Amino acid sequence: MYHYAPLIIISLHLSMVLFSFTLDTWSTSQGDTAQILGTGAGVTLASHLNHQLGLMSDPPLDLLPLSPSALRTCLLPVAMPRFCLCMLVLLATRALMKAITIPLPCSI
Repeated sequence: MYHYAPLIIISLHLSMVLFSFTLDTWSTSQGDTAQILGTGAGVTLASHLNHQLGLMSDPPLDLLPLSPSALRTCLLPVAMPRFCLCMLVLLATRALMKAITIPLPCSI
């Protein structure tokens, strides 16, 4: 909930990528580690943003424990466009981050 949390999250994950290996060249294990840490940073930043914008509030205590809703056919027309839109955003974000984050540790 700290105001500077995004800066701390990014710098912490980036420093973990930079100092996790001491090899002279980029290896696949470094790429895997960078992708895992990047995913963790993204999840953490999204959680922080959801909290700051008030998009994710705790459910009232009288609704706990939560039970899953029944699957209905009327959910399909709503779920499929949402799924497709999310996949497009995910692929665009992945392409952008891959273009930015892989050359960054190599240049540093």
